[in-house]
Amino acid sequence: MSSDEKSIRAHREVIWHLTCGHCHYYWTYPTMNIDEDISKKSFHCPLCGQNSKTVVDDNLNAL
Repeated sequence: MSSDEKSIRAHREVIWHLTCGHCHYYWTYPTMNIDEDISKKSFHCPLCGQNSKTVVDDNLNAL
């Protein structure tokens, strides 16, 4: 690569997919912090407003 060429910069983003247990609304929560423990957070559903703790479901077949 010559000194005139610009490199392509890349950043990792984690996108969590959330589903409200009350109304089943689906939304995403993006973060640049790959070490963030989302299970320690609670969220307000953007549709119904229900505030709930987060449970991480590692079983992708359940979707």
